[in-house]
Amino acid sequence: MNKLKNILVAIDFSECSRSALGQAVRLSQWNNARLHALHGIEYLTLGDAAWATHVPQEKLERDAVTEAKQALHHWLRKVEAPAETNVLVDVGAPIDCVVRRVREIKADLLVVGVTGSSMIPMGAGTLATKCLRKVPAKVMLVHERQRGPFRQIVACVDFSDQSREAVAQALRVAEQDGAEVCFLHVFTGSWGRHEMLPDAWEVDESQAAQYRRGLEL
Repeated sequence: MNKLKNILVAIDFSECSRSALGQAVRLSQWNNARLHALHGIEYLTLGDAAWATHVPQEKLERDAVTEAKQALHHWLRKVEAPAETNVLVDVGAPIDCVVRRVREIKADLLVVGVTGSSMIPMGAGTLATKCLRKVPAKVMLVHERQRGPFRQIVACVDFSDQSREAVAQALRVAEQDGAEVCFLHVFTGSWGRHEMLPDAWEVDESQAAQYRRGLEL
């Protein structure tokens, strides 16, 4: 994350986004970068609330924005974020809010929780997945349990340009946190044969060993 200048962290007030905020603060301090904290308010939710309560949507929006800004300032104080952190609250589709702000502030890095308030039990959440595909910047997904420095980092390598960048960033984060780095390459070679049965995978160990030796050269 080569000398970052602007870091945007997306916060939905879930526990996972709390961890994302903590990592964003650490990275901003290490890089002396400007930190921007963003909360997006789903406009469909406001519309439904206005219809159900007969309160004008404009008033609900003003109140929601005010409450979100207060909550963001509270979270920032708790993690001792830099005083000059930029607080942003937008109304719209969350992914649109994120992409627009990334472009507007020229963010070098977006930090977001791997899952949000949807509480998806496994894998990345909907917003996190969309960010990986659509955001024109580096993206760091943070697990809820990752509240402090990284200690063990696994960088997956397929020898593409993207994996070359992943290796560089893994080494940079490892340098910051004094972490151990493991580089992992997985390849399905012609020495295996699948017999269309769940566990019928045969491997020619000599060919597999030859491939591994080639990687180590």
